[in-house]
Amino acid sequence: MLSTARLLTLRPRVHLRSGLRRTTASAPKKKAAPSQEPGFAPVTGAGMLAGFLGSTAGMGGGFVAIPALTSSYIGLGQHAAHGTSLAAVAATGLTGAATYALAGNVDWEAVVMLAVVSSGTARLGARAASAMAPQALKTALGAFMITVAPLVPLKAHLAKTAKAEAQAAGGAGAAAARPGLAQRAATFGGVGAAAGFLAGVFGLGGGAIVVPALSLLTDLPYHVALGTSLAAMVPTAIVGVHAHYGLGNVALRTAFPLAVGTAAGALVGGTLAQGLPEEPLQYFFAALMVGLGSLTLRNAHALRRAAAAAAKEAKRK
Repeated sequence: MLSTARLLTLRPRVHLRSGLRRTTASAPKKKAAPSQEPGFAPVTGAGMLAGFLGSTAGMGGGFVAIPALTSSYIGLGQHAAHGTSLAAVAATGLTGAATYALAGNVDWEAVVMLAVVSSGTARLGARAASAMAPQALKTALGAFMITVAPLVPLKAHLAKTAKAEAQAAGGAGAAAARPGLAQRAATFGGVGAAAGFLAGVFGLGGGAIVVPALSLLTDLPYHVALGTSLAAMVPTAIVGVHAHYGLGNVALRTAFPLAVGTAAGALVGGTLAQGLPEEPLQYFFAALMVGLGSLTLRNAHALRRAAAAAAKEAKRK
């Protein structure tokens, strides 16, 4: 037993979990890893699916990896899943970008402009995510996915409408001049700032904002927008992983098989996407966002109900 003097030197903190109270000494707040390490097979399988879908849609696969990591099969907490998923994002971006680059579908000037800015704002996003409650983080992620879903098909529809109007007015019209360096730097820098912050918050590569933004704000062909997005997310993801690791939000034993799986899936998905026409890819992006966003919101609702039930049970005791 501790002596009375020893007890007085401790600053008790009360933790509430499953309706039970326990008292521990004060310690720096840090996210804990799950008590049981998930198996290699389910993590690698989740990574392969995330890499395949991510590289096909021009994203890092975090939208698929995070729901898989927080599922009952793997069991990471929400904050740990967001930090760990960035390892998958880096692997997807590196492998997927290579397949697009070999086909000449990467704008390297844009990659540099995007990556320089997004790498800085990714740290801010990681800190913001660490301060959010798990259910709030999951709700924000689901709402964001559904919001960006229609943007890419919308751009394609607007482009077709503009072309039809130009032809009706007496010709296809002259091709628009390439924007100057200053204008491109402003556009890609602004997109990179938003993408980096959101990558840090949601554990993503930023593709969900970069792909729609490049489609709406630039004249890049859709395949080039996909390849550019994948290449730009690699340094952003690496910075995000480092920031989350410092906050205790990266499960290293899970990150490795996840990255291996995503690299393999991204190689297949990126190669397949090169031979597909743009329009099916655009609608695939939108459908993937709506489906995963709806699933995430449903899980967030279940998480809020569980938290409310635990708090109610705690009050009874």
